[in-house]
Formats: sequence, structure tokens, C-alpha cells
Amino acid sequence: MHDSTSAPTGAAIPAWLRVSSDAPPADATVVGGRACRTRSGLFAEWAGALGLPEHFGHNWDALADSLHDRLPDDGLTIVVAHGEQLLADEAPGQLRALLAVLAHVGRGDPARLRFVLRTAPGREPEVRERLAAAAAH
Repeated sequence: MHDSTSAPTGAAIPAWLRVSSDAPPADATVVGGRACRTRSGLFAEWAGALGLPEHFGHNWDALADSLHDRLPDDGLTIVVAHGEQLLADEAPGQLRALLAVLAHVGRGDPARLRFVLRTAPGREPEVRERLAAAAAH
């Protein structure tokens, strides 16, 4: 298993957030990281994959509201395939905003919401560095 739970700086990654090269769980909603290089791409990809309503506002507040309203009782696992691509064309603040939305919706409880950045074996350090950089700003 190629799973990471700590950032390279030693800062702990929350329990609801994982970086992994393992296959996604069978019950996961998988979104394509290549389609999520920009904020607008992320909103479009997630709206389709998660079945967000047509009136979804394509902003962070609307994403938080839509996820909160649709969170199943048994929790939700979102896996980003090619996780190294997630918001890669955006400033680190956009990744930080996404993580803040997910932390808020899941209330930091991995039983409610799990978020996995899936990447190729050996690319986990690169993804952890991006997470650390987003958290540091």
C-alpha cells in the first residue's frame, strides 16, 4: 500500500485526507484530476460526477452547500484520479479553499467525508508538497 498520512514538513495531514497510489474504494466517487486543473474545470467535473443540481453556483460556497445537502448518511469518499493535477493551474490558495470546504462539510470526520488524491507510485511526495504549500499560505 502506498498511502501517505504526513506532509514532508512533518505537518500531519488530517485523517479525512489521503494521498495514495492504491486503487480507489468500490464505493468512491471518482473525479478526473486532469479535468480539475482550474477552478472552473473542478466545478464542472464535480457537478457531473457528484450529481450537483443544475442551479449549482460554481463557487466555493455553493460547493459547500451542495456537498452538505447531498452527503449520504454513511459518508462519502471522493477520489481524484491524477491527484497531482488537481488545481495545478491555480494559485495555492485555490487548493487551500477546496480543502477548507471539504474540512467544513465533513467536519473533520473521516466517517462523514474522505478525500483521496490518487497518483502514480512515486509521485506521492510531489502531491504532499503541494498540500503543504497550500496549507502554508
